Amino acid sequence: MITYNGDSFDLPYVKERAGKFHTRFNIGLDGSEPVIRRKGLYNATKIKGIQHFDAYQLVRILARFGIINSIKYDLETVVNSLYEIKKEKIQAKEITEIWETGKDFEKLLKYNYEDSLYTFKIAIDFLPLMVELGKITKQTLFEVNRSSASDMVEKLLINKSFKEGILFPNKPNEEEIKKRMIKSFKGGFVREPIAGLHENLAVLDFRSLHPSIMISHNVSPETLNCECCKNGKHVSPEGDWFCENKKGFLPSVQQELLEKRTELKKQLKQESNELKKTVLNSRQHALKILLNSFYGYLGYERSRWYSFESAKAVTAWSRYYIKEIARKAEENGFIVIGGDTDSAFIKIPEGKTKKD
Repeated sequence: MITYNGDSFDLPYVKERAGKFHTRFNIGLDGSEPVIRRKGLYNATKIKGIQHFDAYQLVRILARFGIINSIKYDLETVVNSLYEIKKEKIQAKEITEIWETGKDFEKLLKYNYEDSLYTFKIAIDFLPLMVELGKITKQTLFEVNRSSASDMVEKLLINKSFKEGILFPNKPNEEEIKKRMIKSFKGGFVREPIAGLHENLAVLDFRSLHPSIMISHNVSPETLNCECCKNGKHVSPEGDWFCENKKGFLPSVQQELLEKRTELKKQLKQESNELKKTVLNSRQHALKILLNSFYGYLGYERSRWYSFESAKAVTAWSRYYIKEIARKAEENGFIVIGGDTDSAFIKIPEGKTKKD
């Protein structure tokens, strides 16, 4: 079953209405009613024997991953953002008027038809991605549809820990969470852009900057500030260091995901079957999402593998590398127009080429 905000509105509303008429909203395969539970800030409505896929919850996930660029999640805004289609909106008051007067009924029918059509389209278009995320993190479609990036990373790490016989950390209690929430550290480097219209630009972009930093510098809570490598090669600009002699758990998992993604991208280039290409592309995209979520999980106050110093070190290295790129570009006669977290914008002056 596919809905749009069915978790918090449609299904709870219909269940309540059924109760007012002394009947049961028994749509489960065993004749049971939907079970509505609180999950974080939102409801999760489960139906026995039926996978309930809420496209609204999907859109929230896609927005967090940067796949949808929208601060509003109503269906009209999302359809316009994804497909550049202007979907007409009817306000609740107008729906009531149409229903009571019987006028413009065709307008209401069209509105409901388009609601169903675009809800279905959004769900089907991104279903392969959600299925692959579920496979990798060992979650059902219902679970992954309502998971945050941190939830997905944690499920993946717990599964890996279990396979490797590693004891995973406990969840923090509320007192510990409050202590963590007070802490903060400097984020990525942003260089203010030079105002104006610029031509002959090149973008120097680090591929998967945060995952690359974590893998190459062995950033993991258990490798932090070891006794053997204080003056080693993995000392961050903030002063913390990471072990050179023991491979960290988090970077080893990331390395495995990165290698799988590289292999999938090779297969994707060679594949001609469209259905197989969709599956391969969804799988490599799912791996990319998870890889880019590890850094945020390190600094997330409810994380089992929380490490303030590790998260701070990752951003410190990211600032260092971007500044180094800018410095070297300027040393070689290029003009740095601006920079943002994992990329720098370079103006190519006369006498220079992109090859330079």
